[in-house]
Amino acid sequence: MLTTLSQWLSPMHFWSPFSAFLFYHKHYSSIDIEPICTQNSWCLYSVTARKFNSEAARFFIELGYILTEKSVRFQIVWGAYQNTPYIINHNSNQIYTHIEGDSIDTDVYPIAPIKRFSCPDLKSSVSEIKCNERQQLLSLGRRTVLKYTYLWKAELSDTAKVPVLEVKDVDNRIISAGVSDRLPKEKIIIIKSQFDGHIDIFKNDWLIERIPLKAASVLEIPDIQMNTSIEIFQGTDSIWKCSFEPNKYISSNIEEDVLLSKLKNAGGKMIPVAHSFGAIALKYKQCPKIKEWIIAQARAGYISEKAYKLLRRNGK
Repeated sequence: MLTTLSQWLSPMHFWSPFSAFLFYHKHYSSIDIEPICTQNSWCLYSVTARKFNSEAARFFIELGYILTEKSVRFQIVWGAYQNTPYIINHNSNQIYTHIEGDSIDTDVYPIAPIKRFSCPDLKSSVSEIKCNERQQLLSLGRRTVLKYTYLWKAELSDTAKVPVLEVKDVDNRIISAGVSDRLPKEKIIIIKSQFDGHIDIFKNDWLIERIPLKAASVLEIPDIQMNTSIEIFQGTDSIWKCSFEPNKYISSNIEEDVLLSKLKNAGGKMIPVAHSFGAIALKYKQCPKIKEWIIAQARAGYISEKAYKLLRRNGK
């Protein structure tokens, strides 16, 4: 069993058979031993080290306790999993673990290949464990097991709840994530989050500001402009993003008539229409007059080169 300095100086509880009764009732000037209860020929003791000296050290060494700077810690770092106190449910053919502790051995039963990689601090390691069986026992320790858990391969059916977040305008209307060609009323959005995080504001795809987001607080972001994106994080997870962009298509009747006039009067060299030309019409689905003109050119098989470039430029 593994213990740390702080654990030595605080009460510890462990079970021991009656055969060790006399051993535990020896006189120790640095150790307090108190029987708590007995059950089925075993006794529960509370042990406290009142001093940190050689006598206390010998006592814990004889019990199999080894003094280290910190207790062993085990964490899966790759592979989706669901954790319970003694079972790790996963659905991977291999998992990667990070283990903290001095000279900790990792074993798996039934036996499976394990690759170990030492970390630069020399006090932790990363292990790749092959999961060839549906159930495997994973143990960590030196002479004895310090920590263990079961690896259980199964479908992961549970899903995490979506973090609670409210993004609204000044009229208390919800603003949905995605792309919007309309700015919120008064160019303001109001954000309420139940968890800490941050907000990234992009202008023309450049990050221009990062704002801390505190749990259970209300934050107002003013002066939102076109070509601006706002992304909200809870912890390190991106949970909401909206980009405010002008409509890529010409929707005004007046502007449509102006462009249609330019197309009809483009003149110049005529070029053959490719088979993919009809797809350009889809980019002008909000401009029925221009769409009809494009289809007519596609049927004719030729179009003015100037008109073609004009269509490409305005339809991007």
